[in-house]
Amino acid sequence: MLAATSVMLRSVSEAEEPSKHTMAPAAAAPKVGVYSCHMLATGGSIMTPYGAAPTVTPMPSGINRLSLDDSAHYRHNSGEGRYRYDSRTSHVIFETGPLEGFTVRSEMSEEQQWLRFAPKKGASLSAASRLGDHICVLQRPDSRSTESKP
Repeated sequence: MLAATSVMLRSVSEAEEPSKHTMAPAAAAPKVGVYSCHMLATGGSIMTPYGAAPTVTPMPSGINRLSLDDSAHYRHNSGEGRYRYDSRTSHVIFETGPLEGFTVRSEMSEEQQWLRFAPKKGASLSAASRLGDHICVLQRPDSRSTESKP
């Protein structure tokens, strides 16, 4: 989870100060498996030569944990439902169940795959991660399948 958190933290800070040495997360079809979630929040500040700069800290997320299976079903602590992946927009659409209505993008880096949820149902996602986004990192891929059905 640390690798994805550092990628996400870099992504948040890049929204304020882009760096030519880093790349934005790539869109990717979500892999089936178990995802563990956290929320991006401010965790204080650090002093820099230019003054205080806010730090981004992973905090507990209300989404907590979810699993995707290879028959386009998901399971969450508060219920289950169906999802699909829209390759045109790179969005995961939760069609039924407790996560219906969230805007979600499936992203990956060289090290990790994750789902990035908007801060609340009905909210849109920005191009880069921002405070309030829920990040669900793939913890245990399902060995029977590497990708979900579109």
